[in-house]
Amino acid sequence: MRGHIPVVNDSDVIVLKTPPFEYVALLLAAGSKAKLFYIGSPKRVKSERFGELISTPSTPCASATVMLDMLPTEKSYAEYRERSEVFQGSRYALLLLGGDAKGYHYQSDDWVKISNFVNNYSDITGIKWVVSTSPRTGIDAEKILKSQIDKNACECFVCWGDGDRKTVFDCLTGACEVFVTHDSASMISEAINVRLPTIVIRPDKTEYNSLTVPLVDHMVSKRAAMDIKCSDLSLESVGEWKNKEFKPINKCWVEAWERGD
Repeated sequence: MRGHIPVVNDSDVIVLKTPPFEYVALLLAAGSKAKLFYIGSPKRVKSERFGELISTPSTPCASATVMLDMLPTEKSYAEYRERSEVFQGSRYALLLLGGDAKGYHYQSDDWVKISNFVNNYSDITGIKWVVSTSPRTGIDAEKILKSQIDKNACECFVCWGDGDRKTVFDCLTGACEVFVTHDSASMISEAINVRLPTIVIRPDKTEYNSLTVPLVDHMVSKRAAMDIKCSDLSLESVGEWKNKEFKPINKCWVEAWERGD
């Protein structure tokens, strides 16, 4: 909501996950006929208060009424395709960067390895990059990235710390492939949802994260994503996976929901 309280209408649907947002959603919906859809298993509020219970690899729910392969995202594949088809310009590789989170602590060396890969990938393939950081990336990491990534390799650097703002969906519009850090389940879901080759990058040292690890493992098993450590990034490993293994999902989450899959 970021500083303002939205107006909720009777026809609205409020989708929420994890405590304590069930209370916020109930307050928002009070006095209206808006539907509440909960991702996962509610623990503090009776499940009868929600119109749908949604199960995903990250948020399993034994009594779910809707089963999805990924977290719901803001846009559907149809909306992406409509935007992508009218995109003017050369296609680019997209790098979506999160940062430190539960189970993930990025060292300076991790950002250097990612930067070196970006430069080498561009040198060999000729492809340009769009790089986008987020609040979790941090100023120190952004300084490393800006100093290490060759300006000739980077078409656009969307730097959160500098006040740059661009949605993930906007970044995806002209992308031909996506590299995204392992810590962000939402960015991973957005990339896979639009059926682009998605390479998920994790630090060399990680601990278990109950939100992202099940999601990535599930998508790797479906061949929709590649899971790779920073130190293993190479043109050869990524190229082999894209050419021999990658298989886009058949339905985005909206299509799966509508068809009851």
